[in-house]
Amino acid sequence: MKDKMLEWIERTASRVQNWAWDKRFKYRDPNEWIKGYKEWKKKLDDEKASVESIMREREDAKKLTKLTLPKLKKIKDGKKNN
Repeated sequence: MKDKMLEWIERTASRVQNWAWDKRFKYRDPNEWIKGYKEWKKKLDDEKASVESIMREREDAKKLTKLTLPKLKKIKDGKKNN
């Protein structure tokens, strides 16, 4: 009895799920999806490029800091030769 009841629930749930899927996606235009995907991908690539440029700027700043800190310390200590 329990098995029959579970079988009926599964079958009914699957029918409802298939009906809902058809209502949502059956008549959807694939070109609309492609257009939306391309817009999303372009936005994602733009964000990725901006993050990469920020990371490059930070790396350049770190390199510059490593090069200038010893020189600044020498100037501060009065050990710079002119």
